[in-house]
Amino acid sequence: MDKPKPSVKIEDVKTHPMPIRGTRDTKKLAAKQRAAKLVIIRGKNAGKEFSCYSQATFIGRVRDNHVTLRDMSASRRHARIERREGDFILEDLDSTNGTILNKKTVTREMLHHGDKIQIGETVLQFIVDEKGWDSTKG
Repeated sequence: MDKPKPSVKIEDVKTHPMPIRGTRDTKKLAAKQRAAKLVIIRGKNAGKEFSCYSQATFIGRVRDNHVTLRDMSASRRHARIERREGDFILEDLDSTNGTILNKKTVTREMLHHGDKIQIGETVLQFIVDEKGWDSTKG
């Protein structure tokens, strides 16, 4: 007989790590949180969107990042966006060429809707949806 699987309550989300991005459980947990995404607005793959489901969204050149950039000016693991109690914080991970937020080089800074992040030759726009994730879709 199968053991019942433990469940995570929405109240536990702040202390419980988020599951791997893209899973149904992630969407259930994120349903009551602000949704955020990154959109490439300049560079290779302009127009491509990346959802920020995870507690930490990694950005860089190699494929194991949540946001993979086709940009040789980007470090392998260049930056991360960390979700903390409803806020999103951008942090440079000691990259070679730095991380630029709204035309200013930063090491750690809070993100706001509409902010522009430049990594190498790629510019991404940070978009927040206060309504939260729609867990009924895909």
